[in-house]
Amino acid sequence: MDRNVELLLSLFADDFIMVDGGELKRPTLEEQRTRFGAYFGAVRFQKWDDLVPPVIHVSADGTLATVIVQKEVVLVLADSAADAKPERAVFAWAETWAKRRGRWMLVAMASTRAEEPGS
Repeated sequence: MDRNVELLLSLFADDFIMVDGGELKRPTLEEQRTRFGAYFGAVRFQKWDDLVPPVIHVSADGTLATVIVQKEVVLVLADSAADAKPERAVFAWAETWAKRRGRWMLVAMASTRAEEPGS
């Protein structure tokens, strides 16, 4: 996990849509920049691992793809003490990618999160 906000944002289509928390969201590039910048600055990742290999499907004409991922994420707050208890969550999401002007762009994502048992 490189935590490079600009590199990450370069993958998002202008018309990106997100399904999360029972809502459809169309965040602007600046909203995404603020969100990811704050998040990456606030946490230290201890783990960002696939629980199963990603499932990838590409359309027959090579212009559309779906990627389905399940990850375990373990982190601590960046300003926490060295002995702080890590937070753990499991995320699963589905991404839709479209090839535009010869480049793959992320056009949609639907995401779920399962908290660590007992959280």
